[in-house]
Amino acid sequence: RRKVRIYNQRKTRGTIILMTLWYVLSVAYNIFSKRVLNMAPEMAWTAAWAQMAFGLLYVFPIWAAGWRIRPQVSIQDVRKKILPVALIHSLVHVGGVVSMGAGAVSFTYIVKATEPAISAFLAALILNSFLPIPVYLTLIPVIAGVSLASVSELSFSAKAFNYAMLSNVASASRGIVSKKTMNNRVGKNLNAMNLYAVLTILSTLVLFPVAAWKEGSVWASTMKRLADSGRLTSYLTQTLLAALSYYTYNEVSFMALDNIDALSHALASTLRRVFIITSSMVVFGNKMTPLGALGSAMAVGGALLYSAAKHHYRKKKAV
Repeated sequence: RRKVRIYNQRKTRGTIILMTLWYVLSVAYNIFSKRVLNMAPEMAWTAAWAQMAFGLLYVFPIWAAGWRIRPQVSIQDVRKKILPVALIHSLVHVGGVVSMGAGAVSFTYIVKATEPAISAFLAALILNSFLPIPVYLTLIPVIAGVSLASVSELSFSAKAFNYAMLSNVASASRGIVSKKTMNNRVGKNLNAMNLYAVLTILSTLVLFPVAAWKEGSVWASTMKRLADSGRLTSYLTQTLLAALSYYTYNEVSFMALDNIDALSHALASTLRRVFIITSSMVVFGNKMTPLGALGSAMAVGGALLYSAAKHHYRKKKAV
């Protein structure tokens, strides 16, 4: 019993440390990313690609040193099963980055609170999977809150809203496509962290030609402008820090969320969104109207209610 108690205490401490790291790295990523976008708003797609590419500087040395077993995946599995998910994964990331570049970080995360509603809609439409009516009712404050926050947003940007919604739709679609294409075992040693690394590699390859096509014409002039203003070193440093914090916060989240149940996961995700919204407002001085604050609380709280209700009925069904 004493050994079990000690083990549980260590596991709890480990989970708390991982959750803290997840929050800190999430906040750091959004701050670094927004600073990069503020310095070069015309290169948002390029920033999204760089965050994917430079993040690989974390995982490649881990594989090379043998600290983690490298995955073994066939070309056929990559083409048929993993690449479709990677394409959507790219849109999830690009949508979030471009949205942050066009508006406030807080606004992006308020809009992204509608992801449960989109997931529920797509699951019903594509998978013919329906939820109990009380679960759907919890989406009302989410939609109402985002609507209220949008109309009262002092720096409202249609581009920020549209790209945040693109990220939502892509994120919901990624879950559905993953169920359809990766329901069977794929490759060897392809755990959650290695799968994320493979998705990052493929997304890096996919995003580069698109970023070059959309923004390649301004690369040289933007770099010259940053160099002339003495901010090029800062831009490159913040880009690298954004990439590493983005990759590592996802890495830590896999480890942390393995140790908690679905309801705790929902609460943790809600608190993370609150931390990101409040910290970005403090760092960048963004203002929020009382109606905007009310809408934000409704949206974030509604998302938590949705997750709790969904967990409740899933647990009830399993009994």
